Amino acid sequence: MTIDQLLDFLINKRLPLIRLDLFEDKLEGTKLEHLVLNNQSENLRNKLFSNFENWFSNININPNSRNNYSDERKLFQKTNYASCWYCSTHESVAMWNLFSHPNSVSVRINYHTLIKALQSSEIQLSYPSKKPLKIGNVKYTIFRNAESEEQLNKVDFVQGFIKDESFQHENEFRILLEIENIQERNSIGEEHLLKENLINWDKDHDLKVIHFEFSKMKEIPFEIVFHPRSNSWHRNNIMYLLKNSNLNITTSESILSDILN
Repeated sequence: MTIDQLLDFLINKRLPLIRLDLFEDKLEGTKLEHLVLNNQSENLRNKLFSNFENWFSNININPNSRNNYSDERKLFQKTNYASCWYCSTHESVAMWNLFSHPNSVSVRINYHTLIKALQSSEIQLSYPSKKPLKIGNVKYTIFRNAESEEQLNKVDFVQGFIKDESFQHENEFRILLEIENIQERNSIGEEHLLKENLINWDKDHDLKVIHFEFSKMKEIPFEIVFHPRSNSWHRNNIMYLLKNSNLNITTSESILSDILN
């Protein structure tokens, strides 16, 4: 969490949910059925055309079904927002290096305490949704090895909570929110609008972030963990901010400080 994000967290008592299409993993929202179909189709294609050199290099198996799954994934990414947490009892050098810099902090909270807060009626969203928050651990599998649905338990591999094993170092717990598909601009008769109005309409409807706000944040025991390479003045300034925020938030130094300094 950057200083800007920390200030937003303290002042507005909220945390962000980021739209899935903005994540590094472009296969966010992949379905198990899509993985299996892709692998089965590619295996069949290799068997059928392996002896024909490059003559059939542009031929694909099951293109329509695979394209439909791809379109479904893209829509899912546009209508789903996630808050991602590292779920572990220990710190990770890799996570600090990948997702932060020395002026960053991490927010720590007990797993069961967070779930209890999320399941209460004390959470407010910055954008309305008829669907409840989904919470759970991400399941990891080797995408290229998914060759049958029987091989993988569909109950364990829920859309939005599936990632390739190459991301397993994240050990991710996820909060997921789905909204209704936002109205397309061509449905409002854009030929009757000025270009500047269209630009404003796009900005208003291009929701990259949705926030969830804790109405009783004082009752939630959050903890701020300083980056292992943070400076003392940086830590002192943050502790000063916390002291004046009147919130139930403690601070601690990273247990990796001695290793990384």
